[in-house]
Amino acid sequence: MRREAPADWLARTVRDTMSRIDRINEARDRIAEISGAAESPGGEVRVVVTPAGLVRSLELSRTAYRLSPEVLADLIVETIRRAAADGASALTETLQPVAGADVDLQSRLQGYAGADEQTLNGARESLRAISREVLDRPAGGAAR
Repeated sequence: MRREAPADWLARTVRDTMSRIDRINEARDRIAEISGAAESPGGEVRVVVTPAGLVRSLELSRTAYRLSPEVLADLIVETIRRAAADGASALTETLQPVAGADVDLQSRLQGYAGADEQTLNGARESLRAISREVLDRPAGGAAR
């Protein structure tokens, strides 16, 4: 087996390192654009989130307002959860080529892929309270 000359080894190592840095920079730029999206089964709720589950946009259809506050809150939270999973999947897909096939990104990123159960339960309760407050307002009036 022929041994590689030190100058050749150094040149190859620098090339490989620069190539990896380029891939990392490209992935970093793509990460800023990643989002997850989901729509409720009946189309009442549409959500776009960051891979961490932070809501970028929330749209409610007219039919959403016919739902009870509890049902609507649950539907919003479940749709956010599904959108966060979609974003986490897109993040993994973007980072996997940079990390390499031997790195289990899905398990490493699991903690970042969406809000935890306590946060989601708090959001659900807040949505229910807000919905009840809105429904209790007199028509055309401000909050009591």
